[in-house]
Amino acid sequence: EVMRVLDAERPDIVHTNVLAGFSALVWRVTKQQGVPLVHTLRDYHLLCPRSTMFRNGQNCEYQCLVCRMYASPRRLLSNQVDMVVGTSRFILERHLQFGYFTTMPRTVIFNSYYAGPPTVPLDSPSLPIRFGYLGRLSREKGVEVLLEAAKQLQTKPYWTLNLGGRGSAKYMRRLRAKYRTPATTFLGHVKPADFFSENDVLLVPSLWHEPFGRTVIEAYAHAQSVIGSNRGGIPE
Repeated sequence: EVMRVLDAERPDIVHTNVLAGFSALVWRVTKQQGVPLVHTLRDYHLLCPRSTMFRNGQNCEYQCLVCRMYASPRRLLSNQVDMVVGTSRFILERHLQFGYFTTMPRTVIFNSYYAGPPTVPLDSPSLPIRFGYLGRLSREKGVEVLLEAAKQLQTKPYWTLNLGGRGSAKYMRRLRAKYRTPATTFLGHVKPADFFSENDVLLVPSLWHEPFGRTVIEAYAHAQSVIGSNRGGIPE
């Protein structure tokens, strides 16, 4: 199929990104056609079949035996690439650490986000402070760490916490039952512009090493402050 597309389109360059559900063999096929090849790293799929390198509530500092067996062909094929790009220094260096993309130039190009014409945030009372979380509701995102902290704080009128996003139905039921407080609201799916207009500070409590953490720059684009984990590409 890749050969058919290359023959039909005759591209000047091939740029691959996330290969989960596809195959790193696309690199070999591309190079057999003599086409320059760039790959951008956006997750850990080449290192880990779960694409996260996060297991049992902990970040994997090393590849387990299963991951090494799974990843070995991809590591060898990575040398077919002419240029590798990381969406953060962290994700690029993590792949270099495990022997990927060792023979070619590499660079970092951060993800971008455009929120539309800049707006001046409206003045709001100093209290309550309106904290917000936006993203997938899952354990590795640190949602339970955030909600556990919220349970230990004084409630209204000092602060509120709005969580935008969804998780699995079972996980959502568990969160609502365990962490229900008067100041915490589960909003479900929300539009970023609407979400940020109703909050003062974005919280990014991720436990896993997020390759970039796009919600951080979304918040900045909407003139909002961020408190984020010192994990992965989030500090960058």
